[in-house]
Amino acid sequence: MALESLGFAASERVQRAWILRYGILVAALSLAGTTFQNVATFEPLASIRYVSWAAVLAVNLLIAFWWTTSRWFPTRLEGDIVIGLPMIAWLLLIRDAMITQSEITHWSSVATITVNSTLGAAFATLFFPANFRLYVVWAVIQAIVFFASLSLTSAEVIEIRFAWGVYISIQIILLYISWAIEQKAKDNFMLSKELASEKLKSEDMLFSILPEEVASRLRAGQAVADAFSDATVVFVDLVGSSKLARDLSPRHFLQTLKEVFSVADRAATEFGVEKVKTIGDGYLAVSGGRSGGDAISAVRFSQVVIKGVQELAVKHNLALNVRVGIHTGPVVGGVIGETRAIYDYWGDTVNVAARVEAAADVGGISVTKQTYYATRAEIEYLPPRSIVLKGIGDTQVYDVI
Repeated sequence: MALESLGFAASERVQRAWILRYGILVAALSLAGTTFQNVATFEPLASIRYVSWAAVLAVNLLIAFWWTTSRWFPTRLEGDIVIGLPMIAWLLLIRDAMITQSEITHWSSVATITVNSTLGAAFATLFFPANFRLYVVWAVIQAIVFFASLSLTSAEVIEIRFAWGVYISIQIILLYISWAIEQKAKDNFMLSKELASEKLKSEDMLFSILPEEVASRLRAGQAVADAFSDATVVFVDLVGSSKLARDLSPRHFLQTLKEVFSVADRAATEFGVEKVKTIGDGYLAVSGGRSGGDAISAVRFSQVVIKGVQELAVKHNLALNVRVGIHTGPVVGGVIGETRAIYDYWGDTVNVAARVEAAADVGGISVTKQTYYATRAEIEYLPPRSIVLKGIGDTQVYDVI
């Protein structure tokens, strides 16, 4: 039932469709050849009966070919019926023609019946993919027809017993082959399902590190390098983390750090800000880069992070707080390296945001004039103050109220 619910039968039919198609074509050619030969040699009445059954078989073969080509029948039952009908028609055709063939060829009627029945059974193994039980049903029906056909002959009992022995031996071998093929197919099907499941897990893990579009480009062998002219970089730093690490056990400290970053992750999702990475006790995010967004979203994100961390401090009775630095400008994004690759951002904008963060008050947000002019219509600021940034010099920063 589990395999059926996973679509094993449908999958196996698709996999073996080409075998069925060619098998049907071979059967059609064989039918055409034997029909021509038998009509030329049978008596008129026998020829009419043979052609009638051959026409029934031909129609069923055409329907089966249509099914294997277009999968016109959507359910397993309909497919089994379409595949089974040619087999039943074949049995009736063989039964009606066997004795006549033996009279013309001077073969023993028992030998003719046995040879034709075993050939039909061997060919039938192709027509029941992923359905050993249906093949067993067909084998039982064929055995009944085989026994009835032998009963119509005037052969000696010992000859009939010998024919039964040959037929049963071959049928047992064919049943085992059909069962073994299905078991192997089931094993392969479950293996493919497990591989597909593991692939999804690995892709989910990959997409949690790299955006799907970026991962696709990397797998295609493309270099991932993008330029953004107006991105807003946010640096969030956990204040006093070194003292906190000394006061707490390693496990408790990491759990606390996880909760702090989870606050930032949820805020990033809420405001459409892209989380880039964590750096020790720092959190780097970008708005307006690969994931879109703007400077206002970056400031709103920062406000929610500060509020969430302060609520955590009250909840756990810990000295938890953060400070934030924001700068707007051009950045370059991409992936470099062969191990532990992430989509990262580089440029002066990133460096300036990191240095502005160091100048922010605890629990505060400091932004450069570029971010200020982009957000002043919606965000309130204190009057500017001047600070000296290493490698940059005097810089005006604005503190969010």
